Amino acid sequence: MGDRIKTARERLKPKVTQQEIADAFGITVQAVSGWERDEAIPDFDKLSKLCRILKVPLTWLVEGKTPPPVDEDLAFIRRTRTARETKFKTQKPVYEFLGVEQSHYKHWETQRPLPRRYIPKFCTICEVSMEWLLTGEGKGPKI
Repeated sequence: MGDRIKTARERLKPKVTQQEIADAFGITVQAVSGWERDEAIPDFDKLSKLCRILKVPLTWLVEGKTPPPVDEDLAFIRRTRTARETKFKTQKPVYEFLGVEQSHYKHWETQRPLPRRYIPKFCTICEVSMEWLLTGEGKGPKI
């Protein structure tokens, strides 16, 4: 797990320091360093918050089962959420329009990008261009 903590921390832009993580939990930098060197592991109650700080799925951090999202994926996920939140207060109209389960859609706004086969319908209901959703350029949400 230590390698994954360090990898996730260092790939963020701007990079998150060990000190910032330590401050977020009220612990020492040495404790965070110990996590990264596999000398200790974070307490169970800290894992969820650590995943939010590092912007990685819990399954990846703990088990290494899925790769962490790359920076482009994170930007795409943010644009997905922004487009939906600008048009709708809840996720329900979007996941119903796409014909998917709420749990799948929620995952697409937080951890993994929206699958390409849903992009055209998503852009239609949220009234954004595919160019904006994919690149951040072009017709974005009306604020």
